[in-house]
Amino acid sequence: MPVCSDFGTKEALTVPDKAIVRQAGGGARYVYVFLWWQAVYRAVELGQQQGDLYEVVSGLNAGDQVIISAPSNLKNGPSVKLRK
Repeated sequence: MPVCSDFGTKEALTVPDKAIVRQAGGGARYVYVFLWWQAVYRAVELGQQQGDLYEVVSGLNAGDQVIISAPSNLKNGPSVKLRK
């Protein structure tokens, strides 16, 4: 789940670095979100980095359940099981 972190002047929605999927050859960044028992690919715009957390400028909402450790062959839309 995205976390709100203090980035000095404002609170920001953040995700851990390991949740971010980087598109090869481009600059696009994505995360997988757990939605209705499926892994859903979401494009995100990232801002500042603080340690292993990145600020999410757009693409996620507070309360979205971000998949943190996904297998490298995960695709958009398959059914997945939630483990906490």
